[in-house]
Amino acid sequence: MKIASIFLMIFGVLLILGYGLMGLMGFAMSFDAPGSENDPTAWVYRFLIFVAPIIVMTVILIMSFAAYNKGNYGRSFWIGSLFGFGLITVIIFLTADAYLSVAKFRAIDHQQATDEKLYPIEKYIRPLAVGADTVIVFPGRIVAYRLYTGEQY
Repeated sequence: MKIASIFLMIFGVLLILGYGLMGLMGFAMSFDAPGSENDPTAWVYRFLIFVAPIIVMTVILIMSFAAYNKGNYGRSFWIGSLFGFGLITVIIFLTADAYLSVAKFRAIDHQQATDEKLYPIEKYIRPLAVGADTVIVFPGRIVAYRLYTGEQY
């Protein structure tokens, strides 16, 4: 239990540093939207996403170290195992989210393929004196452009 407690505390430090670096980058990018630096709701979300997890992980690390320092290695191990539990939970969540995203993309691709079979692509061309207006109607979008063949803009 003693070695496992030390391992979990080191793992916790690495997890805090890694999340801190990623959180720092995410925190900086959270100001991209205009006016987001003055929005109080955005500041609450920033705190909940970037600061609160670091505080919680630091408290867990301190509690684990305090239990280890008192010689209670079993308690230190169980407190430190929260780092592993949290990481496993994040991995499961991200895997499930990736699976659901791929399923949604496949459904969209299937729907587009079905629409292309049902509704063929149509092209409309209107000749002009110095070019042509072209409209292409796809099942999910419309593209229009003007082909200009004159000498001046």
